[in-house]
Amino acid sequence: MGNIKTEHISEVLDQSLNDIFTNRKNWEEANIVPTGFKDLDNTLKGFQNGELILLAGQPRMGKNIFSAQIGLNLAQKLKIKNDTSDTKEEIVIFISLDYSASMFCQNFLKIKNPLACSSLKLKPDETDSLLQTAVELQTLPIYIASTWNCTSETIAEILFALSKQKKIRLLVINYLELIQKLPNQDSDHIIWELKMLAWSFNVPILVSTQLGRKLKRKNKRPLLKDLHKLKNIALLADKIVFIYREFYYLKRNEPVKRKCETLKHFQKRYIQWNDDIIRKGKTAEIIIAKNSNKPTGTVFLSFDPQQGFFSNYPPHTDTTLSSKQP
Repeated sequence: MGNIKTEHISEVLDQSLNDIFTNRKNWEEANIVPTGFKDLDNTLKGFQNGELILLAGQPRMGKNIFSAQIGLNLAQKLKIKNDTSDTKEEIVIFISLDYSASMFCQNFLKIKNPLACSSLKLKPDETDSLLQTAVELQTLPIYIASTWNCTSETIAEILFALSKQKKIRLLVINYLELIQKLPNQDSDHIIWELKMLAWSFNVPILVSTQLGRKLKRKNKRPLLKDLHKLKNIALLADKIVFIYREFYYLKRNEPVKRKCETLKHFQKRYIQWNDDIIRKGKTAEIIIAKNSNKPTGTVFLSFDPQQGFFSNYPPHTDTTLSSKQP
């Protein structure tokens, strides 16, 4: 057979599998943006290029810090990649519409150095620690735009300007309600334009939105119908994620002794309430309501009520509920 080499399938199958796995890994690295929260990524499967992701919740649920953590997690990963690559620098962009850039940047300092940031009067060692944290943050590929008069055109200009020299991996916007509308525009039109920008620049856009403060139902967990003011959001958004912390509502409903209630029964209710406060005070539910033909359900994260940020649940803990295929 001359110089033609004939091999048994067993001799070439390993290389074929290796090629498949390598190509898949390269595709995921180029197109999938992880949140940095292990259990959430296992269910959510990360953000894909071109996706519009809505992060929603009632006030004081932690949307701002949660989106900041997702961007920071990614930036730390990108820094390692950028330091060893000759290609375009890969970056994360934050557009803050409710805080100045310097105030927004305090989120990153709090996440990286919560003890120093919580001190009312810094000790010398805490000052040094905070300065070191700032030095580390300065090396991260994070860009922050802060404006009080932002339209969808402004966002497009920011993306266009930075995409000339950089590769944008994630755009984070706080908040949807603060994006200025032109005459005859409504929120649905803004959402449509954000979706078009995600497609055009091939970048995932994570945008936060507020739900109403008051829900008449007893169970306050957010539902898709709570987005009723955004008529087409369920169609346009690729992923819809809610943040819910039951502790926020529990602590506002401390039991009061009822008329004709025995002291024993009241004490039993109070002890149960106190147990729930302790148990749920450090837990947050991330409710994946829509996930583009991928699993939905609820993922639990740890939440530090004093410092106000999220972390992975302790290992060996079941952190998912009601996962299902839509």
